[in-house]
Amino acid sequence: MNGLYYSMNSEGNYLVLQNRAMPVPMDDSDMESNISSEDAGNFSEFSNPQTPPLSKGAADEVKLELQRAIRCRRVAQGLDEMPSLESQRSNSNQLSAAELEKRRLRRERNKLAAFKCRQRRKEHMQALEEETDGLNSANHTLETEIAALKEQKRELEEMLRSHDCLIVVNSSDEEDKKTS
Repeated sequence: MNGLYYSMNSEGNYLVLQNRAMPVPMDDSDMESNISSEDAGNFSEFSNPQTPPLSKGAADEVKLELQRAIRCRRVAQGLDEMPSLESQRSNSNQLSAAELEKRRLRRERNKLAAFKCRQRRKEHMQALEEETDGLNSANHTLETEIAALKEQKRELEEMLRSHDCLIVVNSSDEEDKKTS
């Protein structure tokens, strides 16, 4: 149960502790009565949130040490070794027929709701595209009409100039200045 551990001293420097047994916490009541002050100090060193991250190999080694310590404590207390988590997972994956049917129906309803949502989104996008096309068409029509009216205005002003009516030409120029 000896291994390589990191600890922080009072100055904030990290120390590498070798050949030290990793303390294993017990119940809160057992902790106070069974852990000496030296062990309690060692345990608090390892639970320090400022400890450096371990490399993958070191992390695996720490996990193995911890598993061994837990296994030893369980054996010492007369309990079975570590319970297998995989067997519990397989039991939770075995669902009854009613639960499987509920899951199947829920998935079908979800699939239908997702399809309807996609259809609504598609229809909404098509409506927006049609509205955009209509507005662009109306804008183009209005721009064409503006260009035609400007051309008509230019022709009428040219006609007025050729008519030699100075008063009318001046009033037309003043109106242009007011509207511009």
